[in-house]
Amino acid sequence: MTVDDPLRAALLAALLRDDDDAFDLAADVLAPAPVPPALGQRLRASLAAAPFAPFAILLARLFDVAEDRARAFLAAIPSPDGWDAMAPGIRLMHFSGGPSTAGADVGFVSVGDGLDFPRHTHGGAEHNLILRGTLTDDDGTVYRAGDTFTHAPGSAHTFRADAGLLFAVVVWDVSFDGPA
Repeated sequence: MTVDDPLRAALLAALLRDDDDAFDLAADVLAPAPVPPALGQRLRASLAAAPFAPFAILLARLFDVAEDRARAFLAAIPSPDGWDAMAPGIRLMHFSGGPSTAGADVGFVSVGDGLDFPRHTHGGAEHNLILRGTLTDDDGTVYRAGDTFTHAPGSAHTFRADAGLLFAVVVWDVSFDGPA
């Protein structure tokens, strides 16, 4: 790679800064390469064995824990142990997060396809990371796997779940407006 090319120079600078734009620049600069079949098979096997592993870094930040602890949380998802029923088709798995989550409910929420989550009000902030499926908020916003979003203190909403919705949440002081 020569730094004479302005796009390549910008990519190198972004990579050195650990800039989020580096991926966009890389897509413009680097030519796609075919994936060797053996590598593709190993990648698919790895994802099948640990489907949520790619979320470990984001989950570690959300829960304010070390990445290895976040991986352990993600590895617990397939196990039926640790899940509590909240309502028909809605399950919760609780964890203790790090220092910045003190006093919050921290964990995973699984909501069955086509179900509406009960309307609730946030006394404090709510931070979310979608791990699987889609969440359609009552304002029409659709969130998919990999999306993160926050609901502000004082906000109230409900949402619809599709495609096996599973998300991580950190929420302070939530109250349900009806039966939960």
